[in-house]
Amino acid sequence: MFALAATGASARIFDLFTSWEELEKLSTYIVVLQCGKPIPPVPSVGAANSDAEIQVIFNLKATNDVTPVRLQTNHDLHFGEKYLVFGDCERGIISAYEEYRVVPLPATFSTNELRGKNLNEQVECLLSLRLFNLQNELAPLLEEEQRIAPVVSNSRLQWFDSARPVTLGEIHEATTQTKGDSIPWLEFGTNQLDWSGCEPGKSGYFYCSVQWRTLWEFASCTATNLADFEGKPLLAKFYGEFTPNRQDSGLVWTAPNAILAGVGQIFLARTVLMPKTVFIVQVQSQKQDEESVTVRYAIVKNK
Repeated sequence: MFALAATGASARIFDLFTSWEELEKLSTYIVVLQCGKPIPPVPSVGAANSDAEIQVIFNLKATNDVTPVRLQTNHDLHFGEKYLVFGDCERGIISAYEEYRVVPLPATFSTNELRGKNLNEQVECLLSLRLFNLQNELAPLLEEEQRIAPVVSNSRLQWFDSARPVTLGEIHEATTQTKGDSIPWLEFGTNQLDWSGCEPGKSGYFYCSVQWRTLWEFASCTATNLADFEGKPLLAKFYGEFTPNRQDSGLVWTAPNAILAGVGQIFLARTVLMPKTVFIVQVQSQKQDEESVTVRYAIVKNK
């Protein structure tokens, strides 16, 4: 399996994580290294986030006699720190673009702990060190979460309650607009909602915010027709770009600030500044050959 990350007109294909066993098989170079000085970036499409000089201090697996002197990855690298790296080596450069291929290790780690062990045991030993560090780092964060969560876990600010049966009124229609190099947007009265295509003719992304000052929140629903809302109370819990527990929202979040919605799907949207006005949005159609979507929507207000 793989994911596609695009920059400009080009893209780099990234493998999705499946298991450490599979990663061991796929990696031609597995080493413990120490990070040296960063190498000044050369602007280019698909370039690594981090590029640095390295010193290999222990080889777990290698397929050639070349000693790597450089590491390119999307993981943040820090001078002097040690890392377990799963990658490939060519012309002295280890490529390990996926973040999970670079595992930070404790500063006090000694390679003596790896002597006399086979590859699987060595990897298990190193991952155990990382897990120990993670648990120590997470402990105070989890304690803080336990203090804060009860206050915000069911905040009234997230909820919209019509308090009475809904009367839909006029059903509006909107089609994306564009200007220059901007991404497409939909206009709901005086509010702009950014959108971009995903699967041509089938689905796209709706954003909490990108190019406008309007901040949006979204809520899921099970309705398949706008008429399903007529004459019924509307109770919905909204989630925005920084709302916790979004895994419980019923929405497909594809980025910190975007949800995925397909043709025919209905979702609810509102702006942060006008939380008592809800737009019930249905994706009506999406063009196959260009980045454009048309939606139908109704407006519900709670005075």
